[in-house]
Amino acid sequence: MPAVSAWRCLFYAIALSIFASVAGCNVYDDVGPSATSVEGLLADARVALTNENPKRAVRLLERAHEKDSTDVEVRIELANALYAVHDLDVFAVRAAVKQLNGEKPVSGTDGMGQNACGNGGAPSRFPERFLTVSFDDESPLGMLAARAAQLRRVSGLLVAGVLARRPDAFAETSPTVQAKGYLLAGLTRTSRRLLGVRTAVLDTESELYVDTEPSSPSLVVCSPSSETRAQVERALCGLKSGIQQSLDWLQARNEHVHSDQTGLLIDTLTRQSATLRGRLSCAGATDARPTPLLRQQQSSG
Repeated sequence: MPAVSAWRCLFYAIALSIFASVAGCNVYDDVGPSATSVEGLLADARVALTNENPKRAVRLLERAHEKDSTDVEVRIELANALYAVHDLDVFAVRAAVKQLNGEKPVSGTDGMGQNACGNGGAPSRFPERFLTVSFDDESPLGMLAARAAQLRRVSGLLVAGVLARRPDAFAETSPTVQAKGYLLAGLTRTSRRLLGVRTAVLDTESELYVDTEPSSPSLVVCSPSSETRAQVERALCGLKSGIQQSLDWLQARNEHVHSDQTGLLIDTLTRQSATLRGRLSCAGATDARPTPLLRQQQSSG
């Protein structure tokens, strides 16, 4: 009897394998219907995202991207699925931006060490008017740092791969696809520039403070030397230009699809931009050429 049972199990396994092959399914990797065309894979991936299965969507879209790496919609949907898998969204990015506006009052000379502060800032002398910017791993910025690889991938897929290199193809997509692309691009550009500031501050053993005394808050960099302070200020200038580009994209997105969440992010970025302008001079800073927006007559179709 044991031998018969073993043969019966083998028969069922073979039958299941044949059925899966005939039905066009892969029961082992949970991919489901094995569409072979880029259009079919894209359609199946959108269904997976609707069914809150972003991991399956990523697998399908990676296949589609392997088949045609130039397809703009595949790139945008893959970026969207990667965001969903790694819990990246408007709320996460907005929280990280708000973190740069200061979290807690300065306590005496807490964290100052031997660092000198630029632009007339003196957190140790007037602690009541300064807020400390934290860069802890458990903070919203720390959460973004843990997802730096995914943000870099999305930047390559979308910001560089579509908006910078294929604006005409992007213009030919539907308004819904364009809105999604603009939103993801704005979130990605802002996130990566925020991480650039975090890296500069930590690598140079500097501190960052928000001076709340002026009518408009401003940032103060305290650093071991003028060279390291200049490094942090360059990162802040990069953030400033990145925020402006992100605002352009988000406002273009709202022309297609308006949402309260995007509106709140725009407000937060606008306030952060004002804080960066307070004491920061970026006249001599260099930055990558901004990605131009589509002309209105292109993006409307």
